[in-house]
Amino acid sequence: MMLVAMALGLAGIFGWYAAYGRARLDKLAGLLVGRPDVRGSTAEVRHSKSPDGLEARHQAQVKAQAEEQAQEEAHAKFLRCQQQAGEPPRNNETLRQLGLGLNQITIANGGDDDAVASFRSVGGTIAMSVFVAANSTATIFDFPDGRYRLEFAFGREWSRPCHFFLRGNQTQMLPKYESFTASSGSFYQTKYTIPPVPGGNIAAVPLDAEEFKSWDK
Repeated sequence: MMLVAMALGLAGIFGWYAAYGRARLDKLAGLLVGRPDVRGSTAEVRHSKSPDGLEARHQAQVKAQAEEQAQEEAHAKFLRCQQQAGEPPRNNETLRQLGLGLNQITIANGGDDDAVASFRSVGGTIAMSVFVAANSTATIFDFPDGRYRLEFAFGREWSRPCHFFLRGNQTQMLPKYESFTASSGSFYQTKYTIPPVPGGNIAAVPLDAEEFKSWDK
């Protein structure tokens, strides 16, 4: 009987330890399930930052491709302007004239580069444009009435369809519009020197080359 009681006692002890062990394991498993995975968390943080980096690289690639395409298009346009430049203009050749008048305009080019002088109306249209060779003078005898601003470009190898010099193109303008009105039996006469002489009464200011090339607004 004593042996049976001891056996039952040992069985009870072992059973209690087994139950206690299972409870500890269940508790530990519960803690592990509820606890965030540090490695998974770290990987998730890196993953959250990854799209921003990819997006930045993608935008940089798109920008670089757009700039490269713009350069290729500009080069192709320059080649077309070069191929279609036409015959070199003669000094005092009128490149454009909208309307006639009784005003007389003289333009003296004191530079070593050729020049094109254009008169833009208040409405934004080039009403008159004339070629002035280097160290030469051009005179327009039938300049129309109106208010105009003088714009001019210097350089070499004028492109007739593209309205700019293929070599060394530089553009400037006089900042104010001037009125030209011929009275009956007389005409308005004025003279410009380009580039304006230092210390003169009018100083030229820079002009965007694209604006100069745009003859119609």
